[in-house]
Amino acid sequence: MFASIRSYNGVGDVAEIRRGARKDLYPLLRKQPGFVSYSLIDAGGGSLTSISIFNTRKQADAANSAVRALVQQVFKDLLPNPPAVVVGEVVGHLNK
Repeated sequence: MFASIRSYNGVGDVAEIRRGARKDLYPLLRKQPGFVSYSLIDAGGGSLTSISIFNTRKQADAANSAVRALVQQVFKDLLPNPPAVVVGEVVGHLNK
């Protein structure tokens, strides 16, 4: 598995981003090959972090491109700064 972690600073209205994620982002992610899970975290202080899990790095990279395009179109006013992005292999994982 591979994780893609995106950290956004200077975030606008978190409630509006949450609504937009449900409407536009979640359907996009569900269609991505290899999609496993997605979490959106309100880190406070105008920061959001997202964690996406995919089966392969190629799938994670492709999804990052699709998400980047969506953010630039739909969320450009709410997420004005480009995110810091980290993609890497998940070398440890625990579920309940």
